[in-house]
Amino acid sequence: MMMSSSFMRVLTFLMMMSSFCVLTSAAAEETTTTYDVRDGAGGEYDAGITTSGELSQAVDAAIAELMGTKGWFHDLRNTTGYKHALEVVTCTPDKNMWLYPPEKTATGSLKRVLTTGKLVVAGVKWSAPGAADYRTNPDAPTGFWPKYLEAIVDKISKAYKKNIRVVRIYYQTSGVVVDKVQAGVVDMSEPYYYISGFVNNKPRIEALDYSCITAATEGAFYVRKDKNMNTFDDLYEKLVAGPLHTVGFIGQGNYDSMSDKLPSSAVPYIPNNNPDSSALNQRVIDNLDLAVYVSEFNPGADVTDLLMAIPTGVVSPRVILFPQQGAEAKSVDESKTSNSDDKSGGGIIVGLVIVACVALLLGVLLTFVVVRERKGAPIFMPLLDSVSTNKAFHGEGGL
Repeated sequence: MMMSSSFMRVLTFLMMMSSFCVLTSAAAEETTTTYDVRDGAGGEYDAGITTSGELSQAVDAAIAELMGTKGWFHDLRNTTGYKHALEVVTCTPDKNMWLYPPEKTATGSLKRVLTTGKLVVAGVKWSAPGAADYRTNPDAPTGFWPKYLEAIVDKISKAYKKNIRVVRIYYQTSGVVVDKVQAGVVDMSEPYYYISGFVNNKPRIEALDYSCITAATEGAFYVRKDKNMNTFDDLYEKLVAGPLHTVGFIGQGNYDSMSDKLPSSAVPYIPNNNPDSSALNQRVIDNLDLAVYVSEFNPGADVTDLLMAIPTGVVSPRVILFPQQGAEAKSVDESKTSNSDDKSGGGIIVGLVIVACVALLLGVLLTFVVVRERKGAPIFMPLLDSVSTNKAFHGEGGL
């Protein structure tokens, strides 16, 4: 079978076009993986990374180093006034066991942080004495939890000899925060998040990665002193009997951690704007709610002249949340976010480039074949005209 020189030229052209398509699709894939982050409103990464890589390992190494520093946790509690924070050791301090991953082999979120010099952290605006004040000055919050994160970032900066800056993004609710963490448009959450709770109908403990426990707190219910409730059993019976059945919770995660302890008659009140604890306390004082759950409970402090605390006996561990290692990207409902600008079209762009190139190659080849046929000079030389004289096909000979 002979091929004309013209066909060989077209074949060479098609091979060149194929190479161009491969390079174009590779370039498209490369350009969709960006590390741009916008400060201020929005503030998310343009492209989500849905695996934490070694960032959670670096954070764990920093937490273990801090916990291994004599007096550090004690001093942090005393200087911030958050003296009732509990130390729960899940990562035994040992500098030989907790190592910072090498920068040259970093992947996922850790690579992004070391590339940009920015650690993008998601949280909500709230305040409670000693624990945190993210409301007065959101860019420079104060209290136990902001100081804790500051110490972690300082350790990571020193380990990699880089000046890593925290970029905080505040969302309307903690539910949106964990969705954004899972989507990878932020690097991680603040260090005060419950390990319990849910994200996209899955337990957080299974859907996300998380750090060593940063600290833990015992929760309590604040109730009116004149309601004759002194124990949790008293509160339980009042919730069953009524007439008030509502209990205030500052966030969905708080309710999830305590819902199974309450009777089925209890109705949660969860505001959408993350109010100060004083606003929820006032609802109890005004007889709108029978009680309010307080996760940042200080056993040694008097609540108010009108309210008293009933300890739950439940200790809630706190962690930093990360995208799960190797997890697929999860979409975030835009109606629940603060004008997010998530972008995940890299795969679509690459696919369109490849489809367009294949269509172009087929079109060029088909056009060339048709033109040659019409000129009476087909690409392939015709077969010998022996079929028409083959007696087997005319019924003239034995088969």
